Amino acid sequence: QKLASSDIVAGDYFGRCSAISGDTVVVGAYGDDHNYSSAGAAYVFTRSGTTWTQKAKLTASDAQADDYFGFRTAIDGDTVLVGAYSEDTGGSNAGAAYIFTRSGTTWSQQQKLTASDATQADYFGIGSAISGDTVVVGAYSEDSGGSWAGAAYIYTRSGTTWSEQAKLTASDAQAGDYFGVHVAISGNTVVVGAWGEDTGGSQSGAAYVFTRSGTTWTQQQKLTASDGAANDNFGNTVAIDVSTAPATVVVGATGAGSGVGAAYVFTRNGTTWTQKAKLTSSSADHFGSAVGIDDDVIIVGDSSDDTGATNKGAATFFIGS
Repeated sequence: QKLASSDIVAGDYFGRCSAISGDTVVVGAYGDDHNYSSAGAAYVFTRSGTTWTQKAKLTASDAQADDYFGFRTAIDGDTVLVGAYSEDTGGSNAGAAYIFTRSGTTWSQQQKLTASDATQADYFGIGSAISGDTVVVGAYSEDSGGSWAGAAYIYTRSGTTWSEQAKLTASDAQAGDYFGVHVAISGNTVVVGAWGEDTGGSQSGAAYVFTRSGTTWTQQQKLTASDGAANDNFGNTVAIDVSTAPATVVVGATGAGSGVGAAYVFTRNGTTWTQKAKLTSSSADHFGSAVGIDDDVIIVGDSSDDTGATNKGAATFFIGS
């Protein structure tokens, strides 16, 4: 089925991001204007049999123009997380993220999340992910480690209240790393992309894995591509699944191969992550612009794939054996 919102109009950018859990999908439309210009919205669809139907339109309780609510979405069961990276509560473009929960067929805003140390232009909400009662929110312009070094924030739920549990930063943070541009979580493991990191050359990129013990988060490993080079932008997208062995991380690198792009697969043995595969496509152009994983199936998006028409886009599935 092809999904579109019930009130879709030009400039909504419906589909800029999407997420799925069971028979429920949430789709962001960060340009939606029905509250204010580009305040944004997210739409929830559910499946009955083979038919998907819109069940809710989510908007922020304090929506304002140019919040870009819906630029990032995430869902797990009856809980949705929506990023609004240009929300201004903590300062101009400090950013926010909103939690919505479902009771029966009704969705309600449960809480608005902001960083405890929010400042202007942090872009908190540029990355958003959820697993159970834990969410991670990226703020790739946070500057405690240097201008645009970036950070990610962990929140946990007790009852109906969400509280900040940790602020994650790279052990070797530097200006221009863009740590937090994309985040993913599975259980007690988080991966954070930092496409501007320079270990393998200017903006070669990196991804950082953090694990939780009790309430403490610790950096477990820094991931880089075995053939990393300048302008690879490794870490522009990340995905993780630790629910089945071995725990697996996928990292997109849209700049690899002079912009052809690639995705890298890492698996964990004990506490050590090792690169196991480099995924590419013969028709690729910015391959790795989106990545996802569930068990032994990986999907890699290429927003600029030219198969059939210029920049038509494509998605490629890979199955591990």
